[in-house]
Amino acid sequence: MKHARYSVLAALGLVLLSAPAMAQSNAPIRFGDGSSSYQTQQDMQDQLSRQSARVVDLEAEISRLTGRIEQLEYRLSESENAREQLQEDFRSLNERIDTINARLAAGASSVNSGAATTGQPRPSFQQVAPEVPTGPRNIQTRDGSVRYTQPGRPETAVPNTSPDGQAALFGGRATTGSTQSAPFARGPDGRLPEGSLGTLPASQLPGEAGALYELGRNRLLNFDYTGAEQAFRAFLDEFGDDPQAGEVHYWLGEVLYQEGDYEGSARFLTSFVRDFPEDPRRADGVVKLARALVEVGDTNRACQFLSRIDQIGDVSARTMQAANVQEQLAGCN
Repeated sequence: MKHARYSVLAALGLVLLSAPAMAQSNAPIRFGDGSSSYQTQQDMQDQLSRQSARVVDLEAEISRLTGRIEQLEYRLSESENAREQLQEDFRSLNERIDTINARLAAGASSVNSGAATTGQPRPSFQQVAPEVPTGPRNIQTRDGSVRYTQPGRPETAVPNTSPDGQAALFGGRATTGSTQSAPFARGPDGRLPEGSLGTLPASQLPGEAGALYELGRNRLLNFDYTGAEQAFRAFLDEFGDDPQAGEVHYWLGEVLYQEGDYEGSARFLTSFVRDFPEDPRRADGVVKLARALVEVGDTNRACQFLSRIDQIGDVSARTMQAANVQEQLAGCN
């Protein structure tokens, strides 16, 4: 009996001793260093999921910001290109303005130096031009016409502009008191004599008005003033009624000015501004005419022409600036 009691107590003791171990086997597994902040496996998985989602969000944000940065860099590059182009345009514009100012200053200086020399033609307005032979000489005749002569060449007559020997300012073509003889004597076949236009035989000059006009322009651009004068005079002789005759008067006036024949230049430019009112170069012709008149000392007529330049119509700012320079040189009120 006593032995059976001890057996029951021993069995109960074993049950009591195994109960904590069984309870521990049913508890969730914990991870940690033994401190009070244990984490379960489920908590760890939830945290990893949240962190993964956060990483995905950050990557998307980084991608968006990268695209934004690329757009800003492109716009900045375009702005830099536009700024550089604008600066280049400003530099080009300043260079052109400096070039124009330098030409105006050189022209004023050249005119002043010529005005200071009495009775002596001043050097060519374009300093870079080579020296050229003197152009035709003019001789005033009793009937008011002017004959141009060169040694060994036929004479050519340019009419006076009015019966009293004074050119009208802005009138029509002269009908009385003016005659025009042929610039060159012609042979029986009606052709100009060989060699009458200088080194180039007359028969080799272009026969069409446009080609002859271009020949004169090309010679002028190459500073061949003598050759340009010959071509332009031949044009007026052959095609005096051509629509380009006004332009030829204008350029012939410029050629004679460059050759130092200021009186001849003034005559052709007077004819240009008087007889070709529709020519777009008319305002420039007035300025060039005043420039030639200043050279010959006829400042009164120069001022008269310049004072009426506003009657022409639309005049560019550049032309008005040149007219103001000539007014100062002529001493206009």
